[in-house]
Amino acid sequence: MQRIKLIFLIAATALCCFSEVLAKTWYVRQDGTGDTRSIKTGVDGAGPGDTVLVAPGLYYEGTIYIDKSVHVISEAGPEQTIINHVGSPSTEEHVIQVENTTDCSIIGFTIQGGDCDLASRGGGLIIGQSNVLVMNNKIQENWCANGGGIFVRGNPAPSVINNLIFANGAFVGGGILIADSSPIIMNNTVVANSVSVNAGGIRIMGDSKPIIKYNLVCYNAAPTDYYGGVYCSVDVDSLVFECNNIWSNWPSGTDYGGTIADLIGIDGNMSVDPLFCGVYGSDNYYLQQGSPCAEANVPSCCNGIRIGYYPVNCTTSIEQSTWGKIKSSMKERGSGNEEGSSPP
Repeated sequence: MQRIKLIFLIAATALCCFSEVLAKTWYVRQDGTGDTRSIKTGVDGAGPGDTVLVAPGLYYEGTIYIDKSVHVISEAGPEQTIINHVGSPSTEEHVIQVENTTDCSIIGFTIQGGDCDLASRGGGLIIGQSNVLVMNNKIQENWCANGGGIFVRGNPAPSVINNLIFANGAFVGGGILIADSSPIIMNNTVVANSVSVNAGGIRIMGDSKPIIKYNLVCYNAAPTDYYGGVYCSVDVDSLVFECNNIWSNWPSGTDYGGTIADLIGIDGNMSVDPLFCGVYGSDNYYLQQGSPCAEANVPSCCNGIRIGYYPVNCTTSIEQSTWGKIKSSMKERGSGNEEGSSPP
């Protein structure tokens, strides 16, 4: 019996090593020196465990569909590696769709141009039942009925970490919409998204139990009587909602709504000016040295972790914020929520 167990162990180890040897890197280069000029073609050709490594460039792509364990990574980051969706609006016109997979990653791209029809979900990214890592991307200028930037549904769920989610549009959930899912949403800047119904920034609904920490949600917009910031309809006890700054969303006073309306000042959550380096409309979301979102100034319970995507990248003479001053400011401001009609 011991001999049989040993043979089985050796065989399993050999199979694992063999699989690692078989893993391949597919090079996507527009100059023709790689395996393909198209990201979509590289993903379609890749096998489980493969990496699709993308050189800098502007890539005009149809919907990139991922249903296997592949890692799609840029060589030079989102400023230099742009995926621009092409095609007429239809139910499948997302930039990237990830379905029913594990151990997958999308790292280092600008993802833009998604344009779905009136019944669809996820203009930039739609993620279903997949624990994909979405990190260090700029997800911008996409539109879809539900979840203009990102739509997340089902479990296992993704980790959406360190992204700019900017200028997307939707009926509901302009930046991110979470439905019946439990993703990790951390260190994102969700800014200047808009909706024609509710939740310009983030919408949480259904049987969802997400972890939402260290996010900066501001300048998002919704119609009068709806919520521009974050709107949640799940039991607050099912959330991990910590160290987020939800500020200056429109209409005024709609930064937090639904079941999270009373979390300002609790677990490091706040609603205060993040002190961006750029003026409003400049799209410069780097932080001033005195920003309450900078590592040195966050509440003590946030463990010195920056809030949002961008670090400090300018210095000013503005007096440095402290958590005591922030709490005082929030107390004067109040919860900032106004009663309106019942949003969806």
